[in-house]
Amino acid sequence: MYRPGASANRQLSQAPSRRTRSGPPGAAGEVELGYGIVPSRQGRGYATEAVAAMVAVAWADPVVEAVVATTATGNAASRRVLEKAGFQLVAADEELRFRLPRPS
Repeated sequence: MYRPGASANRQLSQAPSRRTRSGPPGAAGEVELGYGIVPSRQGRGYATEAVAAMVAVAWADPVVEAVVATTATGNAASRRVLEKAGFQLVAADEELRFRLPRPS
């Protein structure tokens, strides 16, 4: 089961951040994740850890076929976090949409 705000370790659980997951998988087996780190704690790897933890929780559910996320077009740091986690850019308009399919 999913636990919004699930943390990977003690350091992450104490990070001043917000980690969310959208709910159960949709018809296509996709779940959406989101995260935010307060400005004073950005650049310390918290977002990278949060994304990795949320993806691991998603893969624990066999119904999940992909994890998706969106970010603002100008948010280069968030884009790097998603790309580092293996997400691929699938759409770019007012915001960037990323998708990470379940590993084979």
